[in-house]
Amino acid sequence: MQQPRDAAPAATRFLCGTGSLCLDGLHDCKAATVITGWSVTLQQSVVVAITCKRWGCRFCGQQKVRKLASIAAEAEPNRFVTLTVNPKLYGSPREAFEQTRRKIGALTQHVRRNHGPMEYLRVLEVTKKGWPHYHLVARMPYVQQSELSTVWAEHTGAPIVDIRKIRKNKDVFFYVVKYLSKQAYIEWTNRRVTMTKNFDVGKSERCSPSLELLEVKRENMHPETYFHYNLRGLVVERISPLVFRVVGPGKLQQELRPADHPLEPSTDGF
Repeated sequence: MQQPRDAAPAATRFLCGTGSLCLDGLHDCKAATVITGWSVTLQQSVVVAITCKRWGCRFCGQQKVRKLASIAAEAEPNRFVTLTVNPKLYGSPREAFEQTRRKIGALTQHVRRNHGPMEYLRVLEVTKKGWPHYHLVARMPYVQQSELSTVWAEHTGAPIVDIRKIRKNKDVFFYVVKYLSKQAYIEWTNRRVTMTKNFDVGKSERCSPSLELLEVKRENMHPETYFHYNLRGLVVERISPLVFRVVGPGKLQQELRPADHPLEPSTDGF
């Protein structure tokens, strides 16, 4: 199991069962559960929160926003591109989305063939009337707006394309946060964000080491409930957004450390 690669909060300790849990909004993920196990990597027992990862979840949605905004800023894009759709050509917003989202690839191929490399992060947004349009944070060569408009219209019937140069890299983070935060849920799709394979230039640096869990146990309860009742009286430290360890001596440490088990990674699919 890989550790979550989102930026970790400062290490925080709390006493379970006192009502003073430092979960940094994790209680907002109502579907969250936990797994416990002995981490070979960390050489200690850990509690890992398993979240729903849905855009409509307040906690998970905010985690996704921060993560994607950071990825976009690190990628050093140089263009903001907005692609629209023509509502008159489709029977519903969902149909418009399904018919046009794949056409972004055709536009990208045109740029690559005629001008040079193009990589992007794409954010879906809907208008007040519910129709989709796309915001791209792109790393690409200079292309005239009229050319992009012509190519997009050929594939979708919508000629309205806006392209602007990014002058300050710090604007990228806030641009992505703005459009991802405006809508937490779109009823006809969960594909709010996609990115091309080579857009994320910092992917390898952000990958966290595996926890390599042994003696894994699934607990069908919310992390808040688990800490309150199962670890009452124990001091727990948060070492990453979703990973916790027991600091003080207690039943959990003694139970989870395998006595005669070879130190091999779990193969339980985590």
